[in-house]
Amino acid sequence: MPMKERIYNNSNLSYLRKVAEQIGPEINVPADIRKAQRLKDMDASVPGDLDPEEAYLLSKITQEIVNGANMPSGFIIYLNDRTDAQIPEGVPQDVERMKKVAFNELVDVVKQLSSKTTK
Repeated sequence: MPMKERIYNNSNLSYLRKVAEQIGPEINVPADIRKAQRLKDMDASVPGDLDPEEAYLLSKITQEIVNGANMPSGFIIYLNDRTDAQIPEGVPQDVERMKKVAFNELVDVVKQLSSKTTK
């Protein structure tokens, strides 16, 4: 089976914060996690493949889901892309992936056309 195109090659903290807001109680990122994120943003080496804040938010969000919160739209796609979780996506998630892939392709075409017209 061919690998699906990745939508989330890098962390997307704004998406995760939005998901965190949707699922329930406010998730406050501790100061040490925020500091580690700032160091990572300044190109400091941190262990693991995930950004510190991303890893923290993912752990809190998944805990809320385990505790009964509704699965946010597109969250399985994020997990599969960022953690290679290989969770079956199903029809609604597959449609969400196709929609985002199509949007990314559109953005790429616009960027290519824009670069050709500015030369």
